[in-house]
Amino acid sequence: MLRSLFLLFWVSFISIDILSAQTEREQAAAYSASKNFNLISGYSYSSSHIVELGMSIRKSKTSGYHLFESNLAFSGEVVLGNEFIIGPKISGWIAGGSPPVAMGFSIINYTNFNQNEFSLRPEIGLGIFGLKAVYGYNIKVFGAGFDEISKSSFSFIFPIYSTKR
Repeated sequence: MLRSLFLLFWVSFISIDILSAQTEREQAAAYSASKNFNLISGYSYSSSHIVELGMSIRKSKTSGYHLFESNLAFSGEVVLGNEFIIGPKISGWIAGGSPPVAMGFSIINYTNFNQNEFSLRPEIGLGIFGLKAVYGYNIKVFGAGFDEISKSSFSFIFPIYSTKR
């Protein structure tokens, strides 16, 4: 009986070593870093439909199977509602892990050229490879409130063109 347990232990130990997913050498060789320039497009839903177009710089690092990325974007939002409202926007977010959680922050100045609303928007959701699907909460800092823009928004951002720098 003791001999059988000993044999089972060694067979299990050897099998685990043979079937391991990655060796130390493979893991060290899998490190990479890149910097991309992206043209981005997006869609948001607040009280109205909002489209976005802009550019971003994405830095990504991969170690083994673990991806981490940071993004800085300059874009503009156009509200598709009863009133013409645009919003220049600066945003940044980080993403990574498993699942690929994205957390970020946006600064937006909505205007209809008669009044404006300056807002801050923290965001959380999922994101990887420049894609981002997040929930954001608009915090009005100052200015008139627009009916077309509510406090909560759901956004989907994706790169339409990407090049390595």
